[in-house]
Amino acid sequence: IVFLAKYLADHEEESHQLHWILLSAVFVLPAVFLIYRQPDLGTALVVAVVWFGMVFTGGIRLRHLGLLGIAAAAASPLVWLSLKDYMQQRILVFLNPTQDASGMSYNTLQALTSIGSGGLYGKGFLKGTQSQLYFLRVRHTDYIFSVLCEELGFVGAVGLLSLLLILLWRILRAASLARDAFGRLIACGVATMIFFQAFVNIAVNVNLLPVTGLTLPLVSYGGSSLWATLLSLGLAESVVMRHKKLDFGE
Repeated sequence: IVFLAKYLADHEEESHQLHWILLSAVFVLPAVFLIYRQPDLGTALVVAVVWFGMVFTGGIRLRHLGLLGIAAAAASPLVWLSLKDYMQQRILVFLNPTQDASGMSYNTLQALTSIGSGGLYGKGFLKGTQSQLYFLRVRHTDYIFSVLCEELGFVGAVGLLSLLLILLWRILRAASLARDAFGRLIACGVATMIFFQAFVNIAVNVNLLPVTGLTLPLVSYGGSSLWATLLSLGLAESVVMRHKKLDFGE
């Protein structure tokens, strides 16, 4: 995020030219490729989406955006062939769950059961049957949203979504207060990262997207995820601090 913000801010006047956008993609592609080869498709997608969000904020033209979309569509068969077998199976199971001979949709079905059984107010903290009796696996990371819905119900889910929206609104407010393009792009990059991870995680829980393994920011268990999110929020805070004129004499 910091690297892209610096690059795009330095070339703000040329942001409407396609070759500058493509050059920024060339800088990001090695990181995306190495992460993907781990293999970690989810995190690779996060980096790619952050790049897209930042070049969009930087002022990419619509026709250039269309060209990039066509290029991505043309490359999709190659991406499909490069996916690991289990990645392909996740997508195929999502598209046709009735043909799930391997049982890969088990977690998704249990997640939907957890969400539906929570009702309006939930079963109570640590009283969810799906999670506490271990019917729902990886409940502390990928499917933490289902646990929250089961134990705190619809009200708890709306409360969590409201907190995430407030957090995103504050980050975007930091972008609007930024003194320069560099700060604005940093804040927008952080907002894109948090929004995409939260959207994908919740969409997987409600069976709107294939399983990807992305965490729910600030909620899912995981030290590296928490560190990355907190450091990103610190970057957004630094944008606000630069906006304010500090008087060290007081």
